[in-house]
Amino acid sequence: MNPYLETIFCDDIRQEISGKRTLVGVYEHNLLVESFPVTLPKLCLVTRLVVPASTEFERISFEVMKGDESILLAEIPPEIVKNIKAKESIDVIEGLKGEKVYIYSSQVVFSPIKFEEAIPLKVKARLDDSELKGVGLQIATLPNVKKPSDDTTP
Repeated sequence: MNPYLETIFCDDIRQEISGKRTLVGVYEHNLLVESFPVTLPKLCLVTRLVVPASTEFERISFEVMKGDESILLAEIPPEIVKNIKAKESIDVIEGLKGEKVYIYSSQVVFSPIKFEEAIPLKVKARLDDSELKGVGLQIATLPNVKKPSDDTTP
């Protein structure tokens, strides 16, 4: 198994009393708006970096890109990575084929976030110098749909 990155984009993240998270308004591949520029009141990301326990690394970082512009860079210090790897915890689970994996989860809330044009929003993770890319979200305009009231022909 190779390390991989998952990202879910949504309108809100709610922490439940039971410890579960509820993701509200999950986007598949596109976030469609009427026109640009547009300011969204909130946009949330939930990432999961899944790494086989046998993988050697010292540093982890996450980066959110709006097109080619970095809008967030978060680095996990090596001493925290070392502490997580040193202990058996809920972060170490058995993967599909029985091998142990580490799961590094994070959530990010942009409130507000402005988009000037149609643009992809992408998330990257780095294990030392190896880069992993998750599936992005395309910010785009709604298709031009003709309404019956727009038709002026008899």
